[in-house]
Amino acid sequence: MHASDSPTSPDLEKKERRRPWLVMGGITLLVLGVLFALIVWYDGPAPDDSMMVVPPSMQVAASANPLSEFCRELEKSTVGGLPEVRDECRYAGLASQANRQPDTRPAAVKKDTLRRQQVEDFLQKHEPFVATFTKFLQTNADTWQWPEQSSIRTLASPGYLIKLNTLRYVLYMKVEMLMWQGRTQEAVTLSLDMCRLGKGLCGAKGGTAQLLAGINMAKTGQCALEHALTAAEPSPQLLRQCITELAALEAPQLEAVLLSVKTDYQDFKSRVLRKDFLSALGDGRTPGTGEKLIGTFFFKPNQTLAELLSHELPVMEGLSKDWHAAIAAASTQESIRRKERSRGVLVFAHPNFGGRAAAWNAAYGSVYKLEDSLGYLTRNRQIRLVLALRLHALDKGNLPPNLEELIPAYLPEVPEDAYSGKPMLWNAAKEIVYAVGNDMRDDGGSGRSDIRNSRDFIMPYWWAATPQAAGKAFGR
Repeated sequence: MHASDSPTSPDLEKKERRRPWLVMGGITLLVLGVLFALIVWYDGPAPDDSMMVVPPSMQVAASANPLSEFCRELEKSTVGGLPEVRDECRYAGLASQANRQPDTRPAAVKKDTLRRQQVEDFLQKHEPFVATFTKFLQTNADTWQWPEQSSIRTLASPGYLIKLNTLRYVLYMKVEMLMWQGRTQEAVTLSLDMCRLGKGLCGAKGGTAQLLAGINMAKTGQCALEHALTAAEPSPQLLRQCITELAALEAPQLEAVLLSVKTDYQDFKSRVLRKDFLSALGDGRTPGTGEKLIGTFFFKPNQTLAELLSHELPVMEGLSKDWHAAIAAASTQESIRRKERSRGVLVFAHPNFGGRAAAWNAAYGSVYKLEDSLGYLTRNRQIRLVLALRLHALDKGNLPPNLEELIPAYLPEVPEDAYSGKPMLWNAAKEIVYAVGNDMRDDGGSGRSDIRNSRDFIMPYWWAATPQAAGKAFGR
């Protein structure tokens, strides 16, 4: 037997030495492959979202649901979108003229007459649009229910929401025309009707988009009411009527905001479970190759829902307490998301970075929704106080040093500051009604009429010695 045939030859020894390494390499590759598959495809168990269940809606047929019919009428109307209406108004010279001093010069009178004619032509053109609103307002608000759920993040918003936004601008123009014509009672009634519509829309079991549509309508009504009451000298009877009606129009309540959070979650969940990445982002485009790859490998439904729940549940817990706790929780979660987004390219290292992006996008805006809701509620209470102060001034010839003097002649009680849970505040020297802001400190009325201001949330007395100060009540 030759030496070259021996099993201890150098070549055989090399193979023997390599064999364990090859086996270990194969096992390593197998383990890495399994880990890669788990990272890419494993989604984990479905999260417990039982607390996000939306209560059963009213079983109202579309034909028996006034809001559904109203939305269909809006969508069928030929009026343009809000930008088009605004352009038309600018062309017609429809600037606010209610509080200006009349100019008696012949050229100014001629120009003012032309402007009023343009306003009348504008409103006549949109009269069917206004008639739809008038007819709808005669129905029972308890039977209103939004015809569909549409997330605020959906780029392709329903046509009725766009037309509803247009409607409030047209109605505001009608209030101004009524004021120019000296029909103060009708202007006030229309302003309160806008607030009434806003409250009904807030309580019609919708998501964030619908809730904000109601808030915006009501806020426009509040602004119109201020103009109507300060353009002429309202009677004490009219002021008392406004106080009574506004007290019944407080909206939205914490329960309505809580329902909108749940509704948005269910809307988002339905998109996520379809495994449609762009749909979950609220984008109606047809997905391209990049979006399809992200949706396949980096978009995990269960992890995505768990991510959104981690941001929404603290907000819901805050809503179960009070407004301040809810806004604080939403602000904290927004800070967490901002910190995560600041990591730059490292964000893409997460195996579910597509799902996280969708969840962050879904949670975005929680702070603004809560602040807008609280802002409208606070303004409602401040307006009632301002009107009660006016009644006191008409009766006694001066403003009271404190709000307690309004009780019980003008108000049953001082409205509560939703931030602090204590009575609303009044700085008699500055003639400002105010609520404490996000900092929860009484700064003596030093702040702005902006709920996002960290200091006091103020409303100047409308009939102050300087009308410009009162005009800042709605940020004009």
